[in-house]
Amino acid sequence: VSELTGSSLQAVSQLKRVLAAVALDSKAIGLKLADLGRPFAIRNAIIHEFDINFAHVNRNRQGRAREDMIDHTNALLSAAETILNAVEDKV
Repeated sequence: VSELTGSSLQAVSQLKRVLAAVALDSKAIGLKLADLGRPFAIRNAIIHEFDINFAHVNRNRQGRAREDMIDHTNALLSAAETILNAVEDKV
């Protein structure tokens, strides 16, 4: 239990581990894990690197289009909903 709850889900690999622990197959529940890599990467850049563009001369913040951010956020929220519904169906 500690291994699964000791850290937050910040990558597809961690999500796969949790799905395996609760005996859920991502394909069987309609979850496209490949689509979540980019949203997780962006989320991690924002949180861990303060979204700084280190390649820029002045290290400005990374610009992001609002629509892209909405799409990525919705993808992660939809994945969470899919997983929670699948777990609920099992119990």
